[in-house]
Amino acid sequence: MVSALLLSPFIWVAIGALIAPIYGLIPIYAVGAAFLNVSVRKKAFSFATVVFLQIGFWMWYTDFRWPELFSYLNRWVEGRSLPVMENASLLIVMLFQLRGIAAVGLLALVLGAFRPSLKEFDRTFLPVFFVVSFFAGTNMSRYMPVVLFGLAVLTALALGRKPQLLPLKSWAIRVALFVALAFTGQIKTAGSAPTFSLPEGSFVFAVDGPGSLALPFYSPERIQVIPSMEHGGNAAAVKEALALAAKKGTIDCALLHELKITHVVEKSLKGEPPACLDLTRTDKNWRLWTVRQEGG
Repeated sequence: MVSALLLSPFIWVAIGALIAPIYGLIPIYAVGAAFLNVSVRKKAFSFATVVFLQIGFWMWYTDFRWPELFSYLNRWVEGRSLPVMENASLLIVMLFQLRGIAAVGLLALVLGAFRPSLKEFDRTFLPVFFVVSFFAGTNMSRYMPVVLFGLAVLTALALGRKPQLLPLKSWAIRVALFVALAFTGQIKTAGSAPTFSLPEGSFVFAVDGPGSLALPFYSPERIQVIPSMEHGGNAAAVKEALALAAKKGTIDCALLHELKITHVVEKSLKGEPPACLDLTRTDKNWRLWTVRQEGG
């Protein structure tokens, strides 16, 4: 979103389309079109284009179930065992940690109110003010970087500074350097994940994190995997099973049967395996177990 300040609308829209898969709620960041250094009409067109492409991708990717995501958000937050800092009040974070920056941002708003004669200033000020208000209105600290950046832009505008577009070669080099520095050594290779291929209809309990992320990619048929990456989205029984595995290194067969689990993938269980599990296959330090159903 911040890149809009330095990019042409075409390049910004292209990047927006390319990064669509990284986040299910990414269309909300399309309001960053307000930072584009073009007319309001072109800002609106760029915004609409990015939203259309990003929502189009997620509708296709989720079999048109993407709108359901919004009905889960509050449930996920309420279902978390511990509070998450990114949902803390934005106001608290800014007042107690960044009072100086917040004060500068407020100064920018005041100065902006007394600069109505500059057409160029007004054309940029109002859309940026809208973006700041949009994210500040959520009152979530996760959006603090966006709010602070917007306040910095408003400050620059109030001081009479105008953003300049960077040439293609210049911004491409900067983006490449940033990506290289940000992600070097941070991404786990596929070699550390299990490669089990499971039959269609399998319902898998992946005790250790990487398993739940990797299994769908190695199974050609449709399978279901728990737990959810969003901890708050897990049922109480799933959380109970995770806690038992983490604390005691074991799994309760009654819980597996209650959840109708067909397979377990793990690398951390200890001691004698539960009576309902049959070891099916190993892969590196991962183990695939088949759950013996009740009466089996």
